[in-house]
Amino acid sequence: MSGMQAGHSTALEQAVISKNRDFLYTFLELQEETKEKMVRSLPDRSIIPLLEVLTEMFENKEMRYEVILTIRMVISWRRDVFKSVAMEVVSKDGEKEVSEHTERINSLKRILISISKEKVDLNKIYELKGRLSYIRDSLEERAEERTEEKENVPVCREQ
Repeated sequence: MSGMQAGHSTALEQAVISKNRDFLYTFLELQEETKEKMVRSLPDRSIIPLLEVLTEMFENKEMRYEVILTIRMVISWRRDVFKSVAMEVVSKDGEKEVSEHTERINSLKRILISISKEKVDLNKIYELKGRLSYIRDSLEERAEERTEEKENVPVCREQ
């Protein structure tokens, strides 16, 4: 992985621009600290495109778990970018300009909608997982009880 860390900002930035899936898959599998260094060293202008590429992968059901975690981490690590994204650009004559900020906000909305959908899915999965664990535990308890019952049954021998 050290090759990937060398010049990481440019490599990740290039992967985002070219949508290099192989590089992005490798990036998603990196340790959290390495990912954080790479994301923190990205220029501000590359954060939204990174999130857009990740969202696209997410919507295509590619490495969904890693993608959703990484999206959440990127948003957490680079909060500063999102604070500046919310500014509207107003020209001198008071007209609101359609700016890259507006485009960024729309991109963010799409990303957040995807994440929200996934939260619901994850909650259902956790709920299902909990139910399955409960059922498994119940079955194991019953199996143990049956084993104990069999061991405690007095054996009647015909005289």
